Amino acid sequence: IYKIDAQLVVSDPGSYAHLAKQAATTLKTLRVAQENIDLGKKALKKLSQVKSVISQGKMVSKIGDNFSDISKDIRSMPKLISELKYQGVRLSYAEKVDNVVTDIEVLTELFSSSIKNNLFEGTDYDRLKMLLDIYKESRKIKEKLSSMKAALQYERFK
Repeated sequence: IYKIDAQLVVSDPGSYAHLAKQAATTLKTLRVAQENIDLGKKALKKLSQVKSVISQGKMVSKIGDNFSDISKDIRSMPKLISELKYQGVRLSYAEKVDNVVTDIEVLTELFSSSIKNNLFEGTDYDRLKMLLDIYKESRKIKEKLSSMKAALQYERFK
């Protein structure tokens, strides 16, 4: 036969007060932690925006570099064209350069008006996509000029 001892229910108001105080402190700590989490989320969002602005700045810088290289190549073209032997070839290359100049003027105007008229508003994706498109077009023009310059060099010594 087993003997079972009954437990007495103990009521200690001081203990209840201490538990209530601990619960209140824990709740306050949880609220502060939630506020810190919210601040962390805001800081992460700001950091992401700053990173995006830096990326956009780098892209704008690369576009500017391309425009600078294109400008330098265009300025060198008249001398190269003038050194060609045949009038017909000179006229053909002059027309090609004029077409490239028109392309770069259109692209430059698009880029310039985009900045002036705040067409870069919108999402980061939209802004980066627009910058990337302008960059790609400026690269194509730069490559076209480079190829044309090489062809002119070759034509000079034919």
